[in-house]
Amino acid sequence: MIATLYSLYLGVQRDAEWEAVVGLYFLAFALDAVDGHVARMVGQESGFGGVLDMVTDRTATAGLVMINLLVEEEDWKRFGWICLCMLDIASHWFHCIAAAGRHHKSAEATAGKNFILRWYYACKPLFFACCIGQELFYLLNFIKEKGHDFGSVVATVWMHPEMKGHFPIDILLSLWWVTMVLAGIKQVVNVAQLASAAVNLAEEDAEKGNVKKVGKNAGK
Repeated sequence: MIATLYSLYLGVQRDAEWEAVVGLYFLAFALDAVDGHVARMVGQESGFGGVLDMVTDRTATAGLVMINLLVEEEDWKRFGWICLCMLDIASHWFHCIAAAGRHHKSAEATAGKNFILRWYYACKPLFFACCIGQELFYLLNFIKEKGHDFGSVVATVWMHPEMKGHFPIDILLSLWWVTMVLAGIKQVVNVAQLASAAVNLAEEDAEKGNVKKVGKNAGK
């Protein structure tokens, strides 16, 4: 959490180096993935840990959306980032409540939900690709909107400056497009997750209402 906060703090600085922002954010992202895996391996899973995992994931993504919002120049894009943040929070909040105490990523929590949701959480390669792809797309977009061309990014990260002119910078631009597709799939899943959880909660409320009516009628 500290690494995430410091990464986002650097992200709002006008003269911040993108390398520090991206490096710290991915460090926090990796640690978040590892600690959950370790907890499951040693049998230390808990309700508190599940909630903390959800909260740290959603707040980190919301923070990443906000620093993108700060660097966007066009109004419709800024509005788009706001919508992404609202969808992400609403979708996961509804899903967590509908899971009724079960881990939101478990097979039990997605049982009976729509096929998109079951397929997404059951297919681990897709799940991890979309999660990592979304975060990477947000970071790449932040770098691009901060005014850094992808050629300078490639030269800074992977090669000696003298080799910059001989390297096809389209590789990183292609990665931007690939991660955008993965981020798009993640948003489709978020919509499906929100709709499925809303229907599930509505059905539970309707069932409770019917039980109360039957109880009242039986008491007459």
